[in-house]
Amino acid sequence: AYDSAYDKMSKIKTYFKFLKTFGVTPEGIAFESMFRDIKKDAKGDECIFINYSDGMPSHISGTGYNYSGIVFTRRVVKKMIEIGINVIGYFIDGTKDGYASDRFRDMYGKNSEFIDTSNMTKVSKSMNRKFLEISEQ
Repeated sequence: AYDSAYDKMSKIKTYFKFLKTFGVTPEGIAFESMFRDIKKDAKGDECIFINYSDGMPSHISGTGYNYSGIVFTRRVVKKMIEIGINVIGYFIDGTKDGYASDRFRDMYGKNSEFIDTSNMTKVSKSMNRKFLEISEQ
């Protein structure tokens, strides 16, 4: 819609009034857009993909296109795991119970961690545990 190499700012002003936001956290979409580079850079090395998230992707419906951010993210995470990339998903809330926590587990499975940002020692312990897991494989 807008290419800064060709378009002027006036184009944004013209079309901005037609834009709507709908609160989608694009977690899986962002991962998918980087997947080719991640896969290429992995080159059989031991790799860990770490994501820190303070929310969860929602879904889009009623637009002629249905999208479940949770299902899509789970699919991309699974794809990374299948090619040998180790994944850790940190949910920055600390709460292990509730709707958002359950959805986070849906996306990351056993690779989900719940952290309290006031205690970063837990994060380093979690990462060390993952490094040990990898070295024992």
